[in-house]
Amino acid sequence: LVKKRDVIAALNKQLCGPLDDSAPSRIPLPIVLVLGNHSSGKSTFINHALGRQVQHTGVAVTDDGFTVIKPASRDGNMDGHAFLGDANEGFSPLKRFGDDFVNHFVLKMQANLGLKDMMFIDSPGMIDAKGATSAGIGRERGYDFLGVVKWLARQADVILFFFDPAKPGTTGETLDCLTKSLSGLEFKLHIVMNKVDSFHNIHDFARAYGSLCWNLSKVIPRKDMPPIHTMYIPTNDAATASSGTDADNVFRQHLHTTITNVLGYVKDAPRRRADNLITRTRKDVELLKLHASILRLARHELMRLNCCCTALLLVLVTLWVVFAYAVAISSSASRWGTSFPLSEWLSLLSLPEDTDVHQGLLAICFIILAVALMLLPFWSHARSSRIRRLAQSDTLDQLFRCGRGREPQVGMDVNDETLLAQWTSVKTHMKDALPMIFKLHRVSTAQLKWLDKALDDLERLQRQVNHARGK
Repeated sequence: LVKKRDVIAALNKQLCGPLDDSAPSRIPLPIVLVLGNHSSGKSTFINHALGRQVQHTGVAVTDDGFTVIKPASRDGNMDGHAFLGDANEGFSPLKRFGDDFVNHFVLKMQANLGLKDMMFIDSPGMIDAKGATSAGIGRERGYDFLGVVKWLARQADVILFFFDPAKPGTTGETLDCLTKSLSGLEFKLHIVMNKVDSFHNIHDFARAYGSLCWNLSKVIPRKDMPPIHTMYIPTNDAATASSGTDADNVFRQHLHTTITNVLGYVKDAPRRRADNLITRTRKDVELLKLHASILRLARHELMRLNCCCTALLLVLVTLWVVFAYAVAISSSASRWGTSFPLSEWLSLLSLPEDTDVHQGLLAICFIILAVALMLLPFWSHARSSRIRRLAQSDTLDQLFRCGRGREPQVGMDVNDETLLAQWTSVKTHMKDALPMIFKLHRVSTAQLKWLDKALDDLERLQRQVNHARGK
């Protein structure tokens, strides 16, 4: 699978493809990414899951950056520059987000953790800065926060998104993160409403839960709401656990069961690792295959224009060679005082009677040469205009719809919703690739067949993984 991803990355670079530069196969351990509002209990949950105090907790902001928590033989810390400088760790692509981000990225190596076969990533709490606008959301930290979250989310195997009763999904940064950074990753996202033990009565709980559902419904483009896990982190203080609430024991037992389920998702990260990697690779292959197939069709369209212009240029060159040869013969005939053998044929051109044959032929050669030279800029302009027209959304959609029969390697129904969603993603990158289409590598039939074979191999690998689990 690692070798396939290397080939996919190389082919994507050759074709200016739609895939990003992330490489999940390079990250050695499964990842649990913890996101959420400020003071929603993210760090407290991580400490609870790991069985020891790793992260600082409190009502005020205790962390202003991303923290990777990794099991090790002894405790130790590493700053972002040193951590991202090690390509073997797999996080090196994050350096592109700049020094402002790297300065707020830390690795914590911890011994004696309760979960030793995965790493956690704690994130800064999401909170809207005073006076922030929708255009500036995600940039108040000095770097592209939403871009960082998107990159980490693609690598993660389990994503936990925490909300708390005081801010049930009302911050713009939170909603932007859900719609922009986590789009398409719902299959590994779990939404958690934490700290429900802080409610004084069931009515407060219902009001906060309803507010969270209402806010999420505005950004989730589906009729059905995703499951929301209501829970709290249990403490050893029995008095605190039983005070300030009129919820009965059945309700508390339900909340306790919920945190057990959430911890189960976390412990399932190693199993999800294999599934996510196969799924990610399969989606990348499908996107690259669609990109390569449409790029090949676009090249064929442009090659038809090239063939017409090339044929016309060859005709002009041939005529020029013929008349240049005639000029040479005419010059020889004049020098030796013999008659020009093509005089009768030349009379068909209706030249004036007093026109010298040699000069007439020479003029025709210059005319042909001038037409050929004018054809070259016309050819270049026509090709540029055709590329610009192909890069338009309507033309690309028409090429996508009408080219199915001519490009069987795509091999999918044009009415397939999955294919249409893939095309929406590919079309943006296709507009960037078309202006340099003749500088890119030509898409060969062998490459398309390799992508087809890669999809078959991934399907077979998924069956083997499922069989090994006893599914």
